Amino acid sequence: MLKLLSEVPDPQVLSDSSTESSSSVAASLSKTTKRTGSKEATVKAEERSPYRGAVAKRNVQPPAATEPRQRIDEVPVDRPRVLLSAAYQDMFDSYEVLGALDEKEKDELSEDYRKTLGETIFLCRHAFRIAQKEKDEIKVNELTYLLAYLSYTAGQLVEASVYGEMAARWGDPKEAATREAAMIAIAACQEANASHWGIRDQVGELDQLKSVAEIVQQRWPSDPKLDAIWMHLAQSYFAFGKPLLAAETFLKIDKESGQFESSQLAAGNAYWSHFVDQASGGDPDPKEMVSLLKSADKHLRVAVESMQGDVASPTLNLVSAKLLLAKIAERLGNLDDALQWLEADPMAVTRKITTDSKKKKGMVLVDKSTADAVFDTLYRIKTSKGNWKEAYQSLAKLDAKSHPELGSRYTALAKGLVENLVQANKVSPWQVTLLTDLLKSVETHDAERWEAIQVWIGQSWATFGMKAASDELSKACFDHAESAFVRALKQPDFPESSRLSVAMLRADLFLRSGNPTASLEMIREVLQTSPTAIAFQMRAAKLLQEIAFQQDKVGGLLDAINGPSETTDDGEASPIWGWVKLSNALHQLSYSDKGTEEHRQQSHEANFYLARCQWLLANVTNDPSQRESQFMKLKSQLTRRIALSGVETGQGDVWQTGLETLLAKIE
Repeated sequence: MLKLLSEVPDPQVLSDSSTESSSSVAASLSKTTKRTGSKEATVKAEERSPYRGAVAKRNVQPPAATEPRQRIDEVPVDRPRVLLSAAYQDMFDSYEVLGALDEKEKDELSEDYRKTLGETIFLCRHAFRIAQKEKDEIKVNELTYLLAYLSYTAGQLVEASVYGEMAARWGDPKEAATREAAMIAIAACQEANASHWGIRDQVGELDQLKSVAEIVQQRWPSDPKLDAIWMHLAQSYFAFGKPLLAAETFLKIDKESGQFESSQLAAGNAYWSHFVDQASGGDPDPKEMVSLLKSADKHLRVAVESMQGDVASPTLNLVSAKLLLAKIAERLGNLDDALQWLEADPMAVTRKITTDSKKKKGMVLVDKSTADAVFDTLYRIKTSKGNWKEAYQSLAKLDAKSHPELGSRYTALAKGLVENLVQANKVSPWQVTLLTDLLKSVETHDAERWEAIQVWIGQSWATFGMKAASDELSKACFDHAESAFVRALKQPDFPESSRLSVAMLRADLFLRSGNPTASLEMIREVLQTSPTAIAFQMRAAKLLQEIAFQQDKVGGLLDAINGPSETTDDGEASPIWGWVKLSNALHQLSYSDKGTEEHRQQSHEANFYLARCQWLLANVTNDPSQRESQFMKLKSQLTRRIALSGVETGQGDVWQTGLETLLAKIE
């Protein structure tokens, strides 16, 4: 019988048909299964941006305001004198009275102290105005410094910063008072900023501080306090949500400074933070985003190079810097560089961090959030590179309590591995083991989704069974597939509309695993309750003829043509129709109001398989007269069907061509 089949080949090999059917079933499941919901919707990936797109917004909360000092206002003096020398003497006398008050009165802000300080400020400003009018630069400079000092003492912070800046800008740089005035202005700006003197979300006090600091850098570039001033200003900008200003300020620290390493580290972090702020909202310029990432990378590299000089004593700062460099490299698409920052010596981050305080010798003790950030980044990089096993190992090190999304990541990783294996020519034992472990993790950490994807899991295992490197591995994959299908069907809320589709998948699975009889039994069970399911009737008839071909049994061929003759244990006839009834039913359905193009194609397919089985049956019939009669009857049927098609010879579909081939064999 198999030899005869080679003369009239099947236009569509059964295994190809099975695969196509499985694909269509999978498609129908994705449309009808309500359990998958939006979580399982496939979203077409957008074209990759040069910086990997948006990021989560930073939550920046300015530091809490400190309690401001009580402000002491000026107290006017009656009939102040108009000559500069007299006005200056009055101010000086009042200043001496102020200095003579004891410390207790100053600390308690006594009435005498407040009055004397207010009068002294008034007299000093009066003398200052006269000195300005008379253009006495020496007195102007002296009185400007005194006004900065007195204003700051009285809690008049803005006034102190203005007078201090004036003295620093215009005074004699060789005079100690000039430099001291600058420091008063800086202290006033810092205090005003700390108490939120102005608008909370704006940084006018810091901008004023920056102006004064630039004067100090210009007039006293070697001042030992300058680095501390720049560092404090930059840190304040950063704390108030101005990371770009912070980065620019950190970079004012000279390379020879003892704080250079810290400033480079902070500048890199500030550029990264500004990138996050810009990329998390609006429609940022991609070129600007890449530029920010590269700036962050540049300064972090400088800091890391400096810190890695002492690898015997790795620090948390070094861990943080290398982690951030890995994130930047990942965003710029430099995955190999990203891995180098985390895994390469010196100081391989993934091997040098620990959360166990008892094991910190030669290690860096980090908190769980830092450890999670390291392995979360490593997971993303490994996934992007297709290193599924190492990506899984990275996920396994994350803390499930602090990562509620861990389950969805296991699921995403499993799907990524499946997509990769679908494209592979062969599936190896280690890949099967990895997928098994991954799916166990999905079951543990993503239980709801685990239930919803059982059909997909079954389909995946069935596909891998066909690609397995050995018969033993193939059987293991098919067993996994059957278990998944059974779990899906046992779920109480599994949609009834999908049960037939899953039954078809299971039938395909049995066929793929080399058990067509079990596949036929699965279909027979479905047809017991759904006898008009055309797709199942088609599959059953194909299975019957395939079994007949393999076993070379005429009885099997008759079953495929007319349906099985045996009855069930209950005495009922088999629900499988066979090609004759299928051909008639599809012919009627094709020309009815409910007929579709698919029905017409199925009708052509059924006609061909019926004719081929009848041709085979005639060929194996021993009685010459009976064989001749069968051929004549089949010839008449084929001639009529070809004529009714209205298609010229050689111009029809594959089924029409198959009928023409059969007719030629008979003639």
